[in-house]
Amino acid sequence: MASKYPFSEIEPKWQQIWEETKPFTAVDDDTSRPKYYILDMFKEALTAFDYAVLIDENFIGGYLEKAKTLEELSRYEEATANYKVTLDLDDPTAFAFVRIGNCYQMLNDYDAALQFYKKAVNEDPLLDKAWIALTDIYFQLQNFEKALYYIEKAIKIVESKSLSVSARSSDVLAQALAALGRANLAASFLPDAHCYKALRRVF
Repeated sequence: MASKYPFSEIEPKWQQIWEETKPFTAVDDDTSRPKYYILDMFKEALTAFDYAVLIDENFIGGYLEKAKTLEELSRYEEATANYKVTLDLDDPTAFAFVRIGNCYQMLNDYDAALQFYKKAVNEDPLLDKAWIALTDIYFQLQNFEKALYYIEKAIKIVESKSLSVSARSSDVLAQALAALGRANLAASFLPDAHCYKALRRVF
């Protein structure tokens, strides 16, 4: 079996870099033209990852990075297939389950998304992203009781690990808490611009 890809080391590093450099955001310096995304780097990366897995079909990191790139290109079915290859090559990880769930959610296949998010929390009960993803799905489905259950799980994990929450997660939590009549908790737990922006959208 291939050596385990160190998700917990590599993923937070790149998420932090992407959060700081914002390489996937729209370029809007020139207001005379419509906003656009620069996708050349993703296409070049896909070529490199295709080559990597061609050379070594058991290279789990190649499939993982290829899947993440496909996800950025909104090619969710292909991304899902590559994430599933990583599950076949090594022990399943909560990270892979969450990413597969994200793809299914983007494809509006909420049943499949829920299945993979629940696998993620079974694999790693302390993975706050999985609990937040479950909250998001149930919030979208307007099942606020279940959303509240998962919010409380996510909040306990975030607080126990002294973590900061990403902007997207802040929005999800704030919207769900506000919809459940807990605006004060949302505002006090997530006192940043994202939270207030999300609360204004709900009210």
